[in-house]
Amino acid sequence: MAMSVKGKTAIITGAGSGINLSFAQLLLSKGCNVVIADLALRPEAEALVSQYPLTGIGPKVVFQKTDVADWAQLDKMFEVAIEHFGGVDIVCPGAGVYEPLWSNFWIPPGTPGSKDANSSSRYALFDINLTHPIRVTQMAIAHFMWRKKPGVILHITSVAGQVPYFPTPMYVASKHALNGFVRSMARLEDPPAHIPKIRVNAVAPARILTPLWTDNPEKMKMVGRKEDAGWVMPEEVAQVMLDLVEKEEYVGGTIVEIGANVRTVEAFNDPGPNASGNGVKGDPGVEDDMWSAMEKMMNGQKARLAFVHRDLTFVVAPKAVATEKVTSSTPPRSLNFSATVNLRPPRRSLADLEMFGKILGQAALLASFAISAADASTPTISAVGNKFFSSNGTQFFIKGVAYQLTDQDPLIDAEQCQRDATLMKTLGANTIRVYHVSPSEDHDGCMTAFADAGIYALIDLDTFNTAINPTVASWNQTQFNAYSKVMDSFASYDNTLGFFVGNEVIALNNQSLAAPYVKAAARDLKAYRNSKGYRNIPVGYSAADIAELRPMLQNYLACGTNSSESIDMFGLNAYEWCGDNTLQTSGYSTLNTYATGYDIPIFFSETGCNAVQPRTFDDQNAIFGSDMNTLWSGAIIYEWIEEANDYGLISYGPNVSATVVASDIIGGYSRAGTPTPVAPDFTNLQNQWKTLNPTGVASSAYSPTLTPPACPSSTAGGWLVDGDVKLPSIGQTQVVSATGADAASTTATGTGTAASPSSTKGSANGGKEIAGMSVGLVAVMLGFMYWL
Repeated sequence: MAMSVKGKTAIITGAGSGINLSFAQLLLSKGCNVVIADLALRPEAEALVSQYPLTGIGPKVVFQKTDVADWAQLDKMFEVAIEHFGGVDIVCPGAGVYEPLWSNFWIPPGTPGSKDANSSSRYALFDINLTHPIRVTQMAIAHFMWRKKPGVILHITSVAGQVPYFPTPMYVASKHALNGFVRSMARLEDPPAHIPKIRVNAVAPARILTPLWTDNPEKMKMVGRKEDAGWVMPEEVAQVMLDLVEKEEYVGGTIVEIGANVRTVEAFNDPGPNASGNGVKGDPGVEDDMWSAMEKMMNGQKARLAFVHRDLTFVVAPKAVATEKVTSSTPPRSLNFSATVNLRPPRRSLADLEMFGKILGQAALLASFAISAADASTPTISAVGNKFFSSNGTQFFIKGVAYQLTDQDPLIDAEQCQRDATLMKTLGANTIRVYHVSPSEDHDGCMTAFADAGIYALIDLDTFNTAINPTVASWNQTQFNAYSKVMDSFASYDNTLGFFVGNEVIALNNQSLAAPYVKAAARDLKAYRNSKGYRNIPVGYSAADIAELRPMLQNYLACGTNSSESIDMFGLNAYEWCGDNTLQTSGYSTLNTYATGYDIPIFFSETGCNAVQPRTFDDQNAIFGSDMNTLWSGAIIYEWIEEANDYGLISYGPNVSATVVASDIIGGYSRAGTPTPVAPDFTNLQNQWKTLNPTGVASSAYSPTLTPPACPSSTAGGWLVDGDVKLPSIGQTQVVSATGADAASTTATGTGTAASPSSTKGSANGGKEIAGMSVGLVAVMLGFMYWL
């Protein structure tokens, strides 16, 4: 599973100097972005950051101050990488220490000089050398699964992971353990076909010329001059690290030793060709000090080992500690590999691979929550009376944006979702509305990205092919199956706010005969939700604002004595408030009248008139202010992406000719990339929402007494459904007589052909791209297209 580093992004811990800095330099020279995660930068690292600024062209580097023993800070380095580069491809948890005086087996906790306090019940050395790389590996796996892309995890172990060494047993133990961990991860490069491959390898350096030595002349005396043979330059280690990423022969689980020889470590506890750990030698004087100190302990004396004062901790030839760094202009010498051993385990049975896939998927999902900015689960939203409430007890008001980048599912590309979610959070949004999704796709990455930003999702269940036809309505098994699959795909996410069974299905009063079919869809999807044991995610409808149908449609969908047959929420797509309108001149006061006494949540599922430019969004003051917030539960602004209809809050790049054919460009507009606010609309909305934060009422203090509205009676030339009619069952299709009466037929088994989309969003029956047409003309056109 070789991976070219060009155009990729890497996180490297301990890259403020030494081996890891050399690796960062090499990656950048090959066109790879780098996040340096370390406590501080040496001057040469500072120069590297200046050389590859974020504002420059080509590869870039970001420094993130990181204490690798702090898991929250490890989480942060992934967040920084996502923020600046969209994701991570290569992870190197390289930071480490070589049995320092402050965390040393021979200086027990409580001994002067030790930072390992008895009260902490832990050794700092293991936090850095072992726990940190294991935890980062968990995070990296979760990140790669979230992206649904392959990745590489590269560890720095040591020749000390192959041989014993009495003076530094904790360091040796950490490297032995890390070697075993790396070998245990070999299977990740040979997963089931549907799971991205992950390569986990390691380098095991010996005596590396780093600042640990070059900055300390006294220590250099212990191991010989740096001009002597046997030293390895950090640039050489970096080259081997690059090879472990880019060369096919280094399969998962490979550990390459770098010292007097460069070779693949073939087995556990392999001491090397000379049985000496590639040049590592002991010092009898160190052991003499230990025996002397232990003798004092036998005599009841408190002893601090003499070798500590002699600094003989450093007698062993250094073994590529992540914090052992160097700057050198000496070019790396040619490396000759003596052997390459395929460590891939034998192929298992299909059952084994399927079980592995399930376990890996579950583990990655759990780890993705741990890597999330919110470790606790996202509060869920429920409908109680005419309000939404969070599971934490507060009333929830929707501040949303319509989110449909093309006519395809926008919740598949996790990197794009992450970029958009970050900017939406800045905007002040807490909800997205998505019109079309594909239930067969993986939505974990996007839903997690939005959850981390505190953003919920309203999902339309229909598609262009399954929407209820307003001309000759039907509700059949094909539609039910399609809707239920979408519900299955999103019901498990805590940040799923609700489902719509239709969007603007009814656009004219003579289409109101389709209302029972909309209501039947809601009835059956609510029953399905309950039968599956899903939480009570609200199921509702998003209506076109048709004056002739007010308030009959909203009342009909909520009326009746059987709550299982009514919708849970009602959304209205209203574009009446334009420019300097007021509550009265806009008609919102009339909408307020219709919402009074309504027993389920009602909100604006689309709004944001653009007839007057720029949009100031003054209607938000009314919706979230005292005039309306006791009746209405918020608003969704149309829309996120800028396109020909001129409703966008952001753009992904300058518009081009509509004839241009290119990746992610449709109709002359870019549909992916880094979102850039459209001025001044984005800022205008941001400023409105920033000051509008109604608190509402706590769920504990709310006892609704509202009752369902009366079912409206039919009127000549107006609302055509007479009272609480029996709803159609699955398989029925509307039969319209010459007089307009409706009857039910059980002969239909298929779905009607939906209209060709004239927009990337809106209902299957059109959207704001056709906003300039009269409602009547739109209805005529849509009725025609249904029968093409």
